[in-house]
Amino acid sequence: MVLNCSEITLLMEKQKTERLSLITSLRFKSHIIICKWCRAYKKKFARLDELMSSEHSRSIQHKVSDDDLTLFKHKMKEKFK
Repeated sequence: MVLNCSEITLLMEKQKTERLSLITSLRFKSHIIICKWCRAYKKKFARLDELMSSEHSRSIQHKVSDDDLTLFKHKMKEKFK
């Protein structure tokens, strides 16, 4: 079964917290290979995560709540649909 782009974006989030099964990982990688939109999203997602991590590590006084971060990520996903 082929994964659609929405499922791929959810798996990108899931990958951050847990390991994907072998089959799911293969399906994920196969989709990324053939879908230029998901490849672009994956790069942007990685860059955003990198920026958020570097800001967090600097211990900025402005804390971002988990709810705000989730809302921001959701809005970004909507823009790339």
